[in-house]
Amino acid sequence: FHCQRMPLYFLWNTRPMYLTPLVVVICALLLPNVRGSTGDLQGSGVCHRNVSKSVPVITRVYASKIIYVTFRCGVKTCKRAIPKTYWRTLKKEVIKLVKETYCCEGFKQITDNSCGPACEPDCEYGQCLAPQQCSCNPGYELVQGSSHQCSPVCDEPCSNGVCVAPNTCDCDEGFRKNATTQACEPVCSQPCQKGYCSAPNTCTCHDGYIKNFWDGKCSPVCNPSCDNGICFMPNECVCYIDYIKDEENPFVCKPQCSENCINGFCSAPNNCTCHLGYRSTQNSHVCEPICTEECVNSFCSSPENCMCNAGYYKDKLAHNKCVPFCSRGCSNGNCSAPEICDCYPGYKNKDNMINNICEPICNSPCENGFCSAPNVCSCLEGYKLSDITKKCEAVCLQACVNGFCSTPNVCTCNNGYEKDHNHICHPICADKCENAECTAPNFCTCFEGYQQDSSLKNICHPVCSEPCVNGKCTSPEECSCFRGFVKNADLGICTPFCSKDCVNADCIDPEECSCHLGYNKTEDWSVCEPVCSESCVNSLCSAPEECSCYPGYQHDQILPHFCNPVCSKTCVNATCIAPEKCSCVQGFALSQDPFVCNPVCSDPCVDAECIAPDTCSCLPGFKWYKNSTSICV
Repeated sequence: FHCQRMPLYFLWNTRPMYLTPLVVVICALLLPNVRGSTGDLQGSGVCHRNVSKSVPVITRVYASKIIYVTFRCGVKTCKRAIPKTYWRTLKKEVIKLVKETYCCEGFKQITDNSCGPACEPDCEYGQCLAPQQCSCNPGYELVQGSSHQCSPVCDEPCSNGVCVAPNTCDCDEGFRKNATTQACEPVCSQPCQKGYCSAPNTCTCHDGYIKNFWDGKCSPVCNPSCDNGICFMPNECVCYIDYIKDEENPFVCKPQCSENCINGFCSAPNNCTCHLGYRSTQNSHVCEPICTEECVNSFCSSPENCMCNAGYYKDKLAHNKCVPFCSRGCSNGNCSAPEICDCYPGYKNKDNMINNICEPICNSPCENGFCSAPNVCSCLEGYKLSDITKKCEAVCLQACVNGFCSTPNVCTCNNGYEKDHNHICHPICADKCENAECTAPNFCTCFEGYQQDSSLKNICHPVCSEPCVNGKCTSPEECSCFRGFVKNADLGICTPFCSKDCVNADCIDPEECSCHLGYNKTEDWSVCEPVCSESCVNSLCSAPEECSCYPGYQHDQILPHFCNPVCSKTCVNATCIAPEKCSCVQGFALSQDPFVCNPVCSDPCVDAECIAPDTCSCLPGFKWYKNSTSICV
């Protein structure tokens, strides 16, 4: 038996029965190239070379020997001769030139009999197609600058992550995948209000918001900042309570006052601040003008300016004082109000104040005497003037209160008085006092704001400081207009009402217009037309004694009421009788030119020219024929 170059598994399976496992092992040791190879390398990348090799040669030496083996053969012991071969192995080294196959440079053995390209290091996620040249698997690509390193490809960039497999991203720490977009998004442990998570645990505010340095939250930004309000959205302010937005500037909130500030401005919610020269009143939203000196019979209309009440005029000596005006004077009295003469104490009006004359008053009739001065009676002989009643009374030892000594030592209540159970005389008013109190017999004292009727003493009428023109004073300082009259807000008086506007006239009574001077009434009661004493010729009476020419006419230089027609060109041998129309004088006729009239000759001019009515003139070189006045030869 000789060791042969063959695979060990074949050597084992085909060994003779007498070849022990030891022999197989020895063969394996002696034949190092026996590695299960089936032959030389083949295919691409295989190179050949001749090499001198020390080849071990193994020789087996065999020897035979007969061995006798005893065995039972019946009752006898028999022997059998069995030949037995013995051998030993002799090994020696022999130098031989051997043709050897090997993998070329850039290749390596990949199977027992083939070579393949070599890539160092190995191609990860790819195949080595040529020496040091990798071809990446689908979904991978070569790393830039490398010929053998493949990395996975993701169609969408792995922002904030790493592409770990084709189209598979692993997010970086602090990022996680969006379930919808699969993008790696930063993770913030707290929600980003008014902003977004821009990096792990880092919030970035939306446009129009800014981070607070104290809590890191996003707050809206208003530029400019909110005045008297808070910024609740970018560039949008919400006013504090009792503030409203300024109509012109949305970033300014101005205070709100429940009522308009008169003569002042709203400086804080429901707080009015007066303008310069004005001061507060009991009404918190009304400011009144300040006049350093008190306005007498007038009112402070503006700072340091007194305006007189109606019926008053300025006192020449005091700019803040107004005095009433009485047009008829006031004898023995004082003009206390416009057209109201108040008699001096002890005087009364005479003839209902028709002439504003006051006469002395004696409260009680001067019986047995006469009133010589206010409350002064000059008594007749035998009577004495009472200090109380100012009457001439009989003398009684005891004083008669509200009575008079009718006869010596006899008290009789004054007329209009009656005695009570205490024998005290009280005044009697036969007629009930209206708007007044009975303070003396048949004498009513008016309540404040009222004055006595000139005829009915028991009746008191309301007083209006200004006369109720075309109206009636119905309560103190309150005028009610008569029917057909209305209150004029500017003048404060009642003026007549005309349902139509008076044209060239004034409304002087209800539904009655009074024409202005130079105007007369028309069929329409509210319209007055101008009057021209002379008829307007070719014109219209447009104002009193004023004529306005019709179009195409102009005023005559001598007669102002007369208008002459106007012709743009001079009428030759004619008169302008209408705008742009000429009328020929006798003996002339209108030519083709509407402004020129030519002379007319009743007999035709032969070889002559008609130069004037019925007048011919021979043409140059011609002369009259015999005695003819129209024919030239």
